[in-house]
Amino acid sequence: MEEFPHIISSIKEYYGFDNEFPFEQLVTHSKIQKKLNFVSKGVYNLLKYDNRNQLKIMAVGVKLFSINKKTLDKTGQECCVYRVCQDGLMYVIPFMRKRVYFCGKELFIQLIKGVDVRHSELPSQELRILLDNLSSGCLVMILLKNFETQNFSHEKIFAMDKETYLKFLRENYEDSICCYNSAVRLSSMINKEHQHVFNLKYNL
Repeated sequence: MEEFPHIISSIKEYYGFDNEFPFEQLVTHSKIQKKLNFVSKGVYNLLKYDNRNQLKIMAVGVKLFSINKKTLDKTGQECCVYRVCQDGLMYVIPFMRKRVYFCGKELFIQLIKGVDVRHSELPSQELRILLDNLSSGCLVMILLKNFETQNFSHEKIFAMDKETYLKFLRENYEDSICCYNSAVRLSSMINKEHQHVFNLKYNL
């Protein structure tokens, strides 16, 4: 992906990645960069210096980003070119400072079940306002421990510096899910395999 800096710049801006994220460890199988996979430094070097093309690659890395079919927001402007993938959330969440939101178990379970939740039905007024004013596209919803009793505020979380934010995640993170925000509703973006795993995890 070093050959496609415009793609990296687009992802960095859209999701608010800081410069510490190792974008140099992204690779792709596709000539049209349909899927971007994340590999270790060792695997990346192995691939990069295979000058004789002796490696036959069947699969490599963890899927981190995938081209999004819906690339226009509600105003008709191009926005979410790449969606973040459920497989790689654990690798990207510590570096994302945009399009990351927080919720309690009630909303999280609804999303796992595949229920489209209208903005007007969201349990948090703060979240309703935030998503109403957010462009259409992919986002990550994070389940926080004791969300209902701790009275977490998005405004306070967004204002944290990086060190404080990472400490906050270590202490309060419970789970996360990829979602899609449209003009009026929020829905999950997980496949049947991930949904089955979630169903087992939460006894649904």
